[in-house]
Amino acid sequence: MSSLEVKTGRPPKALTQKIGRELYYDPHVVEIREKLGINIRDLRLAQLVDGEQGKPAAHIKGIKETVSVSASLLKVKVWDTVMRGAEYSGADVWRQFANIVDMTDTEKVEWPTITPNDFVVKEGYHDGAGREYSGGQFGTVSLDVSKENTIRYMHCGIKYQDIKFKRWGVIEEVLRAAGDAFSYYMLKTIVKQIQTDAGTTQAFDTDLYKTVLYLRRNAQRNGFDFDKFIVGPGPNADLMNIQKFIDANQLDRQGRNVAKGQIGELFAPVFLVKWNGVDTDITNILAVETAKAQVLGLAEDMTIREVDDTVLNGLHHAVITMQFDLKKGFANANGKGALV
Repeated sequence: MSSLEVKTGRPPKALTQKIGRELYYDPHVVEIREKLGINIRDLRLAQLVDGEQGKPAAHIKGIKETVSVSASLLKVKVWDTVMRGAEYSGADVWRQFANIVDMTDTEKVEWPTITPNDFVVKEGYHDGAGREYSGGQFGTVSLDVSKENTIRYMHCGIKYQDIKFKRWGVIEEVLRAAGDAFSYYMLKTIVKQIQTDAGTTQAFDTDLYKTVLYLRRNAQRNGFDFDKFIVGPGPNADLMNIQKFIDANQLDRQGRNVAKGQIGELFAPVFLVKWNGVDTDITNILAVETAKAQVLGLAEDMTIREVDDTVLNGLHHAVITMQFDLKKGFANANGKGALV
């Protein structure tokens, strides 16, 4: 669907209003959460909207307490619906596959790429005379979010007619789908980058278990150790037939805290990436040492921008934006093993 296509660059319209994570800390939102025990996610959009053009209702509908609805509360509900969509299919698991660097307050960062070999342990006592380095002489990754091509945006796809005729349930579903689509784009972007940058490789060796075993060995020989494996639906089915694979249900029975999106463990947590029939299945089993494989400089997380402050009325022009720079850390911290 073209309305849910993620594009690169600045959105075509000047969008002045911003809805983002910071609104979670609005005093009105905090009040209903702490005093009334109401989670914004448990409320339907229809409970917060009244009148024409999507303006806030006088109070939250359907609860015993009389609680007024502010514009900020309605905005939080809109943003939270997008984020619920981002989490819906597990697509937001991309956040676990990269080292995320906060670039909210800076356009450029030289992020250090460090291995234990970059530090030297010496004997004796340094008397302070002269300048001597035992460590800190390491490489860097240049992260730069100063250019417009680091911006990603996608129209939310809200129709004005749905606002006009107060189809709040339809609007809520479209917002959820938009969040899912944007997060799915980020997942594909990072996974494909891991495939491209993989410096540690392993040809298929008899079976999937041996392939993973030798892939991990190859990384360790280069001074890295994978902490996550990534598979598509095909190898996921194969893993379930390996006796040494501990699936997530078995881990739960042991009282383990299983990460979101994790399907089990084979030397390290294994995550399933579903392509939803849009792209081809992952052609390799992928692996990363998260802190060193991919570096993502995040200037702005998922944010909704709209043209005016009438909240829902402005949404038929609104876009979801995000700004980031994704760079390879160490090639050998990215791995892929052939499936056949």
